Amino acid sequence: MEKTNERLLKVFKIMYRLTALNYRKQLSFMVKDINLYNDKQVFELAHACNTGVDLKSIANPKLSSTQMRKIRLDKEFSTCLKNANYNTNNDEVVFRR
Repeated sequence: MEKTNERLLKVFKIMYRLTALNYRKQLSFMVKDINLYNDKQVFELAHACNTGVDLKSIANPKLSSTQMRKIRLDKEFSTCLKNANYNTNNDEVVFRR
């Protein structure tokens, strides 16, 4: 059982690293000096790209991945809220007693 866990952990580490390398290759066209970012930051950049967040807002190697995630989530959800139009909602709420 213990050897199985060790093997799974090795496979997970290899897949994580390969995914990070793939993201670096894809993002190298959009982010200047992609090699300055660590793997966690690269994953945040990739997630921002996939969710439609402007990479310029988080593309700073001095930011930690946690800071990048906070900025990305703020941008992602503020965009969703801006797209909602509450004035055109024709649904009516009826309260009955």
